[in-house]
Amino acid sequence: MVGEEVIKDYLGCTYSTDIHNYDLVSPAGVKIEVKTKKTAMQVPPKSHFECSVCNYNAKQRCDVYLFVRVSTKCNKAWLCGYRTKPEFMNESRYFKKGDTDSSNNYKVHASCWNMNISELKSINELKI
Repeated sequence: MVGEEVIKDYLGCTYSTDIHNYDLVSPAGVKIEVKTKKTAMQVPPKSHFECSVCNYNAKQRCDVYLFVRVSTKCNKAWLCGYRTKPEFMNESRYFKKGDTDSSNNYKVHASCWNMNISELKSINELKI
């Protein structure tokens, strides 16, 4: 919920009435699903860090996935970026549960779609 609150305030969004499919609605009517990762880091995430959408969430009816990292150590949040759902699903890398991501040797605990932060668009494009 922290990531959602940060984005709500930053973009001036309202809460969704369809919370199973998206979290927020921008002033322009964009349906935003916020994906937040917790981190103990106290510095901004590196551009090669990955953002993920679990496979069981891939059927959500949102317009964009927007990614946030929240530090549990220093009360900071980093707005990593966004991609439209079609862009994300077409350009991300799919990993099945049990696969190992060769870019970081992480063993995937749940099937998911991943994209590097460097591949995301600036969320300022969603600001009106």
